[in-house]
Amino acid sequence: MKFKKFIIGLSSLLTAFVLLFFLLRLMGILIWVNGEPFDKWIALIGLIAMPVSISILSKKIKLNKKKENTLFNIVVFANFLYLLGSFSILSENYTFIKSG
Repeated sequence: MKFKKFIIGLSSLLTAFVLLFFLLRLMGILIWVNGEPFDKWIALIGLIAMPVSISILSKKIKLNKKKENTLFNIVVFANFLYLLGSFSILSENYTFIKSG
């Protein structure tokens, strides 16, 4: 039972983290780590964490199977587009700020 609660908490936390980075990306803010955008890793984490959260949430609010599958497909497709966008070449619209 503790493991199940741990998985639910972890997937919820990771989903919130992915949504935060998604919103930052929409606003044009990128987080860089060691000279590379951090979005690629966040999108990969989202491909695993978000479907788990959708599954857990749909059981809590008791969605029927058709609505659950539709929501699941929309979330996976949106996250996949986010993943493809994170690998794209950055345009000149971004400003790079170095520390120091």
